[in-house]
Amino acid sequence: MPSLIRTLQACLRPEALSLGPTYIADTVDRAVFEGAATILHCRVDRAPDVLLRVLHRAAPPAEGSPVRIAIGNGWLLPAAA
Repeated sequence: MPSLIRTLQACLRPEALSLGPTYIADTVDRAVFEGAATILHCRVDRAPDVLLRVLHRAAPPAEGSPVRIAIGNGWLLPAAA
């Protein structure tokens, strides 16, 4: 009987991510001002090797601050074997 458990990888765009009260717990590594927006580089608390970039258009949180990231949309793809 084939296994129903598969490994997937997420494909997420910075503009589809936003700060919110729930979802993925992260810590801000750095904030890079890009004119009308700031790119937040955030480390996922449960997977510290994963870095998410968030396009943020308000005053940025301080580096080292805990944040939560909401996913507006994205794709789940089969992981490479």
